[in-house]
Amino acid sequence: DHAEGEFAVATRTTIQLADSSPMTTESQFNGKESPIEAILGAFVPLDLLIDNKFEPVSVERVSLDMTIKHLPQAADIIGMRVNNEVARPGDALETAITVQPYNAEPLTLTETLTIPQETASGVALLFACDADVTAAIETMRAQAKYTPQDLEQLKRLLQEKVNRNTLVLSLLDLKPGAVIQGQEFPSPPLSMMSMLNSGRRFSGQNSLTRGRILARKLIGTEYVMSGCSALPIRIDGHLTETDAEEPGQMQPVQPIEPMQPKEEGDETE
Repeated sequence: DHAEGEFAVATRTTIQLADSSPMTTESQFNGKESPIEAILGAFVPLDLLIDNKFEPVSVERVSLDMTIKHLPQAADIIGMRVNNEVARPGDALETAITVQPYNAEPLTLTETLTIPQETASGVALLFACDADVTAAIETMRAQAKYTPQDLEQLKRLLQEKVNRNTLVLSLLDLKPGAVIQGQEFPSPPLSMMSMLNSGRRFSGQNSLTRGRILARKLIGTEYVMSGCSALPIRIDGHLTETDAEEPGQMQPVQPIEPMQPKEEGDETE
């Protein structure tokens, strides 16, 4: 019983630059009347590369794969619950996220998120959000990480952009971390924190972050997700924040690959 003309469009854009490996971006749209919004959105990464301020690029080839379904595939995130609002480092936090698909009954997505062993005691925030809300939160949390300083960082950010059919489950510690040369370090040594917090701090590639991502899972779905839900989680750890600082163990945050939904029969035009 969907409205006349409504549809879902999934796009996959592959860009081949000279002297570079192909880069692929994916996205998903819902719309009415015409898929022009989806087509324009699919070429945004190409526009950003061509108009970048760092160095000229030579485009050798661009391809666009587009799948159209004549039925909206949208769902709102309407709630979340966990098996225990007090967790210990190493625990698997069982999370049930309720979503409301378009013109259908609510359904529950069940996922687990493991609390890192080195997590200090305190209160963290658990978020279940759509891709757009997650991007907005991340830009506010770690602006330097998402402000490209060269062409390679711009290409990496474009490829890491989360598809809109993804639900992002994140555990956020409100204590600050650091971004160094565009790379995030969630547990930098105290000396680095002091330097960045002093007058020598600057807003280019290096800065403090407004919180640290302790754990994250990207959950692929068949819907364009919308909305966000959050819960406080108390971490009952044996470490203090000072104990958790180990200058010799500083490791950057690694990119996370999304979990893909099961493939169904698609109608391709």
